[in-house]
Amino acid sequence: RSIINIQNEANAVHEILNQLIRWESLLSKSREEGLTLQQQLGLFGELFFLAKFLNNRQSISAYNVVDKWVGIEAAIRDFRGANWAVEVKTTKANNQDIVKINGARQLDEDLVNNLFLYHLSVDASGSNGINLNQMVDNVRQLLNQDLAALQLFEDKLLIIGYLAQHVSKYDEKFYVTRTENIYKVEHNFPRIKETELRSGVEDVEYT
Repeated sequence: RSIINIQNEANAVHEILNQLIRWESLLSKSREEGLTLQQQLGLFGELFFLAKFLNNRQSISAYNVVDKWVGIEAAIRDFRGANWAVEVKTTKANNQDIVKINGARQLDEDLVNNLFLYHLSVDASGSNGINLNQMVDNVRQLLNQDLAALQLFEDKLLIIGYLAQHVSKYDEKFYVTRTENIYKVEHNFPRIKETELRSGVEDVEYT
């Protein structure tokens, strides 16, 4: 399915190898115990933003919206368009105003015309709010009229490690939205840029 429209043999072979790598990653995840609490929180926030995007997409197709969710593929940011990108950060109430930035490129607007930071603050609960499984089902409902978009979404859930054998582990952790804010990263926005690093400084993380 992934190579049916590829005309060049070398490109087809390259795509086959990429698919094998994805499957190797998926099979290794199936032997794990599911997503960590931090991964669950991060996925919840990305799906919350994805649902918001789908509900306000106007002229863009549902498939193209899901296609722009690239954080699960180890991209620098979570959502990426032709001339924009959005990094999604989700925090719990006891640490609600602190976000962790991974690398000097994540909030470097020199690499994209329009860069935004979306911050979702939630309360974690054992009974109130919405859990990760319900959030996944909400997005599925938004995509149920576009089977190609729904399949792409399911594929991306597999890549991130959201697997059927683990879903029962996510039933008892609920999230209640406290605040949400979106910031345009420009001018004096607080962040470290790649060009500001001294030679030899690598693997930067900051809050």
